[in-house]
Amino acid sequence: MIGNNKTFTTVEIKKNVVKINAYRVLEKNIISIFEHEIETKNNSAFLTDNGIVKSSVSSELKKEISAVIKSIIKDQADFKDNKIFMILPSSTYAFATRTYHINSSSAILINEEYINDLFKKTVKKEQQANSAFHLDVQFAKIKIDGVKYAHKNLKVEGNNIELTVSVRSIFKKVYDTHKNVIEKVEDGENSFMTNLEALYNSIQRPGKDENDIVVVNWKEENLEAGLFKNGSFIEYTSTNIGMNKVISKLSDEFGLSNEMSKHYLYNNINFDSSNILRTILLKFKNSAITKTLSGEQIQLIVKKYIKEAYKEIKESFVSKEKIDFVVTPIFNFGLIQEIPNGISLISNNKVSSNYINQVRIIGALKNNEHFESYGFISKIANKFITTQIKTKKQKITNAGLNMQFSFYDDFIGQNKASSQLYLKNDGILIDKVEA
Repeated sequence: MIGNNKTFTTVEIKKNVVKINAYRVLEKNIISIFEHEIETKNNSAFLTDNGIVKSSVSSELKKEISAVIKSIIKDQADFKDNKIFMILPSSTYAFATRTYHINSSSAILINEEYINDLFKKTVKKEQQANSAFHLDVQFAKIKIDGVKYAHKNLKVEGNNIELTVSVRSIFKKVYDTHKNVIEKVEDGENSFMTNLEALYNSIQRPGKDENDIVVVNWKEENLEAGLFKNGSFIEYTSTNIGMNKVISKLSDEFGLSNEMSKHYLYNNINFDSSNILRTILLKFKNSAITKTLSGEQIQLIVKKYIKEAYKEIKESFVSKEKIDFVVTPIFNFGLIQEIPNGISLISNNKVSSNYINQVRIIGALKNNEHFESYGFISKIANKFITTQIKTKKQKITNAGLNMQFSFYDDFIGQNKASSQLYLKNDGILIDKVEA
C-alpha cells in the first residue's frame, strides 16, 4: 500500500495529442492535480498506425514533455519523489500461452527450486525469441509425467516436465520509441501499461477479475476493444469506424458541417428523452430548401450509425472467441461518454450488459479523458477507496456525478440520474434552468 500524499504522473502519447496527468493519493482517494496536452502541428501525427512514435517528431516531443514535467516539479515542492509512468497504445498487444517440454531418460528429482530455475530460463528464452517487448511472463502450470502439480513445496521424481507460461507482449519498437521520448521513466513492473488495461483497471465492479469483461474505447478514428478473462488482457480488436466517421455520416444526413453535427451530438441532445421527440431541434436551409429535423429524427439517425459501429466491434470478437454478449458485460469509454445518456444509443434494454462510466474523478476538468491515467494509478494505489466509502456511495440514490458503472441491483435502469444539468428540461442547450 502506498503512503498518503504520494504523487504520480502519467504520460500517454496518442496519435494527435500527448496527455500528461499528475495525481496525488490523499486519504486513499486519487485526486487529479495537474493536466496538460501537447497537440500536433500542421495536421501531422505523433504515431504511425501501429503506435510507433514517428522519428520526425521524436526529438522535439522529448523536449516538450521534459519541459512540462520539469515545470510541474518546479511548481510543486513536494514532487521530489514523483514517479512517471507511460501508457502505451494497445494496437500491437498480444497474449499467448506457451508450453516447454523437458524429457529425461532417467528419473530426476524435481522440487520448487528446480522449477523456479526452469521458469527463469524460460523467461529469458521468451525475451530473446522475437522482436516483441514482453510486458510480463507469468508461470501458469507445471505437469510432471502428465500429472499437474503446484510448484510450491514441490518434491517429486519424474522423467517428463511440461511447463506452461503466459506471455503479455507488445511490438518492441512501440515500447522503445515511446520510452525514448520520456525523459524520466522509473524502472519496475508498474512503469508502463497498455491503455485498454488501464481502462479495465478503472472499472469498480465486485468480482471483476473472476469474469469475462470487454472494454471498448470509442476514439475519433476507430473503435478498439479488449477482452479480459480472469483479469488478464487476452484479445485485442479494432474497427476502422470511429466517431469521426459517425459525425461525417450525420453531416451528410443533416446537410450540416462536421463541426455543427459534433456540437449537436456531444452537447445538445438528451438521447434518453421521450419529451423532445416531436420538438423541432434543427431548422436550416440547404440548397435553397428549408429543412427541419425533429428530436425523433435526430435520435433515429444517430442511433443507426452508433449501433453500426458497436455491432462491428462485437462481431469482430465473436469471430475470434466464443463470447455470449447477453451475459458478457461491455464497459464503454472515450467519446461515447461525452454524449448525454449515450447508453441509450448502444442498448435498447434498460437492464442490460452494456455500460458507460459515470464516475467522477476528483479534480479532473474533462472527466472522460482521465480514465486511462486514473486506471493506471488505481492499479498502483491498490484499494484506494475504503470499504466504508464504498458502502456510503452505494446508499446514495441520487448521485449522477458519483455513480459508478450501473451494475448495482438497486439501480432501476442504467444512467437514470446521469442527464446533464443543462438538459434538465429535455431540450436543446439552455442558458438558465429553474431549480
